[in-house]
Amino acid sequence: MKITYLSLFAIVFIAVACQNAKSSQAKEEVKDTVQIPQKQIRNSDLAGVWKIEGKDENENPDFEIKPDSIFYIDHLLTLALKTKSDSIYIYYPSGWIRRFFYELDDGVLVMKDTANRTHRYMKVE
Repeated sequence: MKITYLSLFAIVFIAVACQNAKSSQAKEEVKDTVQIPQKQIRNSDLAGVWKIEGKDENENPDFEIKPDSIFYIDHLLTLALKTKSDSIYIYYPSGWIRRFFYELDDGVLVMKDTANRTHRYMKVE
């Protein structure tokens, strides 16, 4: 049996086409099972003055979030802040960056640090 370049090309082409069809089907199945609606949080939703949930009304709020910074009221310290997807990044002058996962839950800012500790803050009106 003599194999020509044309028949070899046809065999490779059919094998690749079958693999692509399986790959496309697998991607569609994954897409159907993984899609989870996620509400979009804008930086403007985070803007404002926040205090830890349950804190006495007479105590100072904890921080103020602006579009590009966070101001810690008790420490009179302003640090750069960026948000990306579900994370808040706070940039310290020493070069250290602290990351929090966050979400807004009925007006409460829920932040989890990388050690999985949860912090809940209420917006000060």
